[in-house]
Amino acid sequence: MSIELLVAKNCGFCVGVRDAVSKLERVLEEHPHEKVYSLGMFIHNEQEIARLQEKGLVVVKDIEEVPDGSLLLLPSHGSPSHIRKRCEEKRLRTVDLMCVYVKRLQQIALDLHRSGFGVVMLGDKNHPEVMAVKSLVPSLIVVDKEDVLNDNLSLDFKSYGIVSQTTQSLVTYRSVAGSLIEKNFPAKEVRVYNTVCWDVITRQQEVRDLAERCDVVFVLGGKKSANTRRLYEIAKEKTQACHVWDLDQVSAGMVEGKKRVGIISGTSTPDWFVGAFKEKIEKFLFKEKVEEGDSR
Repeated sequence: MSIELLVAKNCGFCVGVRDAVSKLERVLEEHPHEKVYSLGMFIHNEQEIARLQEKGLVVVKDIEEVPDGSLLLLPSHGSPSHIRKRCEEKRLRTVDLMCVYVKRLQQIALDLHRSGFGVVMLGDKNHPEVMAVKSLVPSLIVVDKEDVLNDNLSLDFKSYGIVSQTTQSLVTYRSVAGSLIEKNFPAKEVRVYNTVCWDVITRQQEVRDLAERCDVVFVLGGKKSANTRRLYEIAKEKTQACHVWDLDQVSAGMVEGKKRVGIISGTSTPDWFVGAFKEKIEKFLFKEKVEEGDSR
């Protein structure tokens, strides 16, 4: 029986992350004798951050570590209002790498708030993207699936809008939005916006297809990447799944006896990592196939 390696069409960086990394690399090239700072990980991928640090990027945990007047990169998942205010106070020269989908989410939440609507958001309460939106709309109510399923939430808004963190599962979002409307009916007006990133939606559809067809699916991405975790959770519902964030995790035993192997990545996983992982897995699969042939 032949061995198949199926690689998702959408692997490697999404367009937004690719643009952010390209912009950052241009900044590093244009300022070779100046420190370029990043407040935390501007994307959630440890290996790519390490590669850029070798090129001169300086990653700090606190904005007070950045000297006044310096060049600072703002992350793709957005920055809270107090950080932006502090940047102005410190006269920092900022380069905003915020994803267009995150920017759209922030604008929708602001527009709802300014129109007198309450705003409810499905998301991970401690995720930087969610905290940035909440800093713009302090009255924002952040919920997760369990809040809704366990009926831990009652809304007293006469009118409200529902949005989602851009990296949430679209299936979960549909379910949560439907439950919120049902449990809080009747409201004067409810507006529901699909703010899940289109690239995230596409990859979630792809991983479902891979999981149905493969003996094991490898989901490549950073440990802190929310969209990568979501892909892993979807895959493991249907088949064996492995979340891989470091090439040292990979061993021959992970594909032993497998006849169909799938690969997909989160949106902040670099192409070079996907390529290196694929090459390593192919060596294991090819070796196993040769040994099977020899045994016959």
